[in-house]
Amino acid sequence: MNKMFVKSVNKMIRDKRPFFPDNRVIEVFQEGDLLEIGFLSKQCKNDLAGSCLMCDYGRAKGTLSDKTYLDKMRDILNKHKSGINFLLLCCNGSILDEYQISTELLREILVIAESCSIPNIIIETHYKDISVNKLNLIKQEIKKPVIIEMGLETINQEYQNDIFMKNIDMREYEKIIELIKSYGYDIELNLLLGLPFLSPREQLNYTIESIHWTVDHQCTPIIFPISIKPYTTLRYAYDNGFYHPISLWLLVVLLDSLKPTELEIILIAWYGNRDDSYLNDIPNILPCTCSKCKDTLSTFGRAFLNTKNSSERKNLIKRVIDASICNCYQKVKADIKDSEDRFHETYASFYQLLLDNFDNEVKK
Repeated sequence: MNKMFVKSVNKMIRDKRPFFPDNRVIEVFQEGDLLEIGFLSKQCKNDLAGSCLMCDYGRAKGTLSDKTYLDKMRDILNKHKSGINFLLLCCNGSILDEYQISTELLREILVIAESCSIPNIIIETHYKDISVNKLNLIKQEIKKPVIIEMGLETINQEYQNDIFMKNIDMREYEKIIELIKSYGYDIELNLLLGLPFLSPREQLNYTIESIHWTVDHQCTPIIFPISIKPYTTLRYAYDNGFYHPISLWLLVVLLDSLKPTELEIILIAWYGNRDDSYLNDIPNILPCTCSKCKDTLSTFGRAFLNTKNSSERKNLIKRVIDASICNCYQKVKADIKDSEDRFHETYASFYQLLLDNFDNEVKK
């Protein structure tokens, strides 16, 4: 299969999405004791290259003045003065990427983060943007505890190469982990649940394998159940019957299968609690539930994050399963048991669909 062709199709699909409005400077999300501040600048370089079939962080028309970003950051921090223990700094891509956030702007962002009342700082970036120079800058400006958060998605190298196409090399990734640890920083790795072209059993097993790897490397796994976003190749796959939204019960099954040591440290995100759909446009398709279990699973997600005790978390899982009044959980279990693993065949069929529908456009 020609990956450059797939990237070209991916770019064509994403090029139809709207830009962020000019007055959107920063994205803010707050839940529990976490405040996320995302700086909107240009677009992710992986996005520009046509990588990653399911991702869309959005795109801005350019970069605003440093003062505009910094004034907005100060304003947000002034409005969130209590109950926040973690400040997550990110952008619509990679905050340590000089293309999106200059070193000068990053330095000022770090200075403000250090001076605010929030005690812990999380910096989300792509692993290829981690360098000694950037880590030295962080060390120089931040004296608080720092966590580096990076996307990993899956440890399966074949899947990384064929579907994400972000040039993630697991051997290189391990070296970056060791470099970050040498600075005394904790590490969080983002993993996806519900990868396309996999059977339910493979979706579960790929994530479990990635969790084991993450914990073995003394990092914290964060599980992201996949949402289907418009203007992505994943949405095109969904529209043509090659992908179905996962059930949130798959997340429950995943958590229920973990060792106590893994269950104690794992985090979950985007579990139906967050929707970044474009305004007045095609909405995102979130992980699904039925009307009977929607509120129950939403409450479960927040309760799960509110405790770090593995026994309490295990009891939460048992209670949410026992309290189920629909058949969604049983259906997910049956789908896992009965599913056939046909990744190569499924992806080959989808690739042929892309060839049939986009080959002439790509050649123009």
